[in-house]
Amino acid sequence: MKKSILLLCCLFFGISCTKKQPQTDPLIVKGKAVYHAQCTVCHASDPSKDGPLGPAITGASFELLKLRIQSGVYPQGYTPKRATKLMVPMPQITEEQIKALHAFLNQ
Repeated sequence: MKKSILLLCCLFFGISCTKKQPQTDPLIVKGKAVYHAQCTVCHASDPSKDGPLGPAITGASFELLKLRIQSGVYPQGYTPKRATKLMVPMPQITEEQIKALHAFLNQ
């Protein structure tokens, strides 16, 4: 009987100590794919760092991403991080993809 109780205690202790894998939001996964397919040509592969042509964009607002990507303009009152305005509009990137990109950049 004592062995059974000891075994059960060890089993429960072992289960409670196992590291759970974090659940990954599918929107973030999609946003990461969009970022690496569309943005890393100019921005760094790590969005928190400046790239060769584009600045770090971690934490970018949805409004900034949508206007900059689809229209090539900045939101009213926004001060760009760089004086160069090399980014061209990419209207082929959908609003759904921009939402995913926003989720990835703001996780």
